[in-house]
Amino acid sequence: MTSTDLQWFSHTNLDQYRGQYVIIADQHVVFHGNNLKELVTSFRKQFPQQIPQIAKVATEDILVL
Repeated sequence: MTSTDLQWFSHTNLDQYRGQYVIIADQHVVFHGNNLKELVTSFRKQFPQQIPQIAKVATEDILVL
């Protein structure tokens, strides 16, 4: 994940995607869901020249010390 996308991901409220995979491009969630294979296939069709930036949104708040 690019540093800009990583910073955006860590500071954005993604509660609506809890427990789901998200694919991020240019600081936006472009695909989300539970089936990672389908998400990557859809991403590659729409963005054939890009590498997918994938994360899984936690199901609950996590405190990292």
